[in-house]
Amino acid sequence: SIKYMANGSVLFTDLVVQPCSGHASNCDIIRAKKLFASFDKKSLFLLKPNLKTIDVNDFLFNAVYDVDTNWSNLSRLKIKPSGGKLHKAPDIHLGSGMLQYVKIMNGQEEVALSVPVDADFKADDVMRKRYTFNITTATMSSGYGLSKLQGIWEPGDLTVTGGVASLS
Repeated sequence: SIKYMANGSVLFTDLVVQPCSGHASNCDIIRAKKLFASFDKKSLFLLKPNLKTIDVNDFLFNAVYDVDTNWSNLSRLKIKPSGGKLHKAPDIHLGSGMLQYVKIMNGQEEVALSVPVDADFKADDVMRKRYTFNITTATMSSGYGLSKLQGIWEPGDLTVTGGVASLS
């Protein structure tokens, strides 16, 4: 369901992103209980929406790869930069989520990796297309502390520090 609010925000409930059909496997890329998005009010009045924030909670990011057919549910996903005036990238918060990688071999599905995740991606105020990010995942195998990745991403460059533990 979609709820539009007078303050220029939108709330999606039980969102599913599934860019493909016709494969025997589940090809959902994202399933989320709630996705909240807010827009710059002025940009809405000018009919040029500028996304300010995205907040996704209780979600599953599901990457599926079929070894036998070389098929992936991510292969049809295309992300294109918008044309026109360059806006500040939105801040993104991901909470209470799960990253999952499913491998299909000889027709059998196997969850190869499953990691709980909370993450924040914040647009840099100086460099409009640059993000800083913090990703927190499962407890380290030592049992002490959480896995963390920190970094900076901008088109053509990615810097990451930290480490990740898997539950499976």
